[in-house]
Amino acid sequence: MKQTIAVLGVLAILASGAHAVFVEVDEVEPNDSFLFPQRLPEYQFQGLHILGSLQAGDVDFYAFDLNVHIGTLYVEFLDLSGSLGANDGVVDFLDGAGNVLDTGQGPLMPSILLKAFTAPGQFVVAISGGTDTTFDGLHNENFEYSLLIAALPSPGGALPLALCALGSGRRRR
Repeated sequence: MKQTIAVLGVLAILASGAHAVFVEVDEVEPNDSFLFPQRLPEYQFQGLHILGSLQAGDVDFYAFDLNVHIGTLYVEFLDLSGSLGANDGVVDFLDGAGNVLDTGQGPLMPSILLKAFTAPGQFVVAISGGTDTTFDGLHNENFEYSLLIAALPSPGGALPLALCALGSGRRRR
């Protein structure tokens, strides 16, 4: 149920035309290891949209600081090659110490990860070819991808207020 609410929250943001809240970021090499990731801009509730590419033997790591105290982190990984099921990617969501918090894998992308958080911190998203579950570059995949990262407030926080604000625009008869 919580996952459905979170996905609906992101979809509502996208459908509302509020895509300006997503900061566009291009992949910058080198970003091939947990120790040397591409640092993403610091943010709170606006999202990050990263466009990148993966070649055989390549692994991409993105690190970011989340300065929100409670909510759900939404990570969506999508193959942009246009050939459904032809490529197989894997995405891991890790904490700042390298512990895997969630994994998404499979040829039928997008992979969507949802993870509740209760404190600010540093997080890392890692992307590789589908056979490379250890993220050491042992794969032969070649494709461009889109990575969307968004922090959603907890349902007990700003989300109900936002929904109330949307409903308050109705005219009463």
